[in-house]
Amino acid sequence: MIEAYSKGIMSMNLAEYVSRHRSVLMALAIAFVVIYHYKCWVGGFPWYIGMVLQWGFIGVDIFFLLSGFGLTYSFQKNSISRFYKNRLIKILPCYLLMGAILVLHMFALGKELTGGEVLWMYSTLDYTFSHGGVDWYVSAIQQLYLLFPILYYLVKWLRSWSCFLIVILVCTITWNYSLHWSHLAMLQRLPMFICGIYLAMYRGCIRQHLYIVFFYLLFFIGMLFCRHIISVNFLLTTLITPFFICLLSLTNDISEKLKINSCFTGLYDKMGGGIGQQYFTYILWNKLSLVVL
Repeated sequence: MIEAYSKGIMSMNLAEYVSRHRSVLMALAIAFVVIYHYKCWVGGFPWYIGMVLQWGFIGVDIFFLLSGFGLTYSFQKNSISRFYKNRLIKILPCYLLMGAILVLHMFALGKELTGGEVLWMYSTLDYTFSHGGVDWYVSAIQQLYLLFPILYYLVKWLRSWSCFLIVILVCTITWNYSLHWSHLAMLQRLPMFICGIYLAMYRGCIRQHLYIVFFYLLFFIGMLFCRHIISVNFLLTTLITPFFICLLSLTNDISEKLKINSCFTGLYDKMGGGIGQQYFTYILWNKLSLVVL
């Protein structure tokens, strides 16, 4: 049985493995993000527990990689118009509802908002030209949705050179500009997003996967000279994430074979499938808490 299972793992390429466990990975990613924010805002943990909890933001790196991965599959199956329609249907209703509840709550507390401020928030321009807030990820991922066809064809036409260009772009900006942490958080996760596209586009091609290793080495060397100290943390999670995803997938696969987590499988699928709604709910809760404070 073990021998057959080992052969099954070896015959399955990395893209298939990630695709098979994507719902579980998404569910775990949001759990990591919640744990990280809980540690930041509650505090009071012993140092050894806090040291572990602070790395929960690796969930964001997982989100970026899996987003690029999933969007590639969707883009290959649909026309551009259908692709954007699916994205709007998936993300816009929750986003608009979240914003409406937040605005009504602020009015109820006596806070004044102009029409321009409401539009500023809804359009995600507060993130682009300012730095947004705890919902920076929502704004960042929407902008990556808009840019996705360009990034997709960049990877398709230039192949491994696209990774090299992204590394040069990220390193150049980080070297020369002192960015707000929320902008830095998005910029330095861009290689993860590209990695997800690359992994899905060249699934089953070992040679192309080796290029990703080279691409990561370049990124690591470049980020060692960045201007922002927080970049070191982002760099570490960026380097760890692909291997961490493989480890989580392997662990989940083994537990499925041994029927250890059979009672949680349905929960994982529901959490992973409705990850957008869960994340918006969590962000709304955070924003309402900050407004009250």
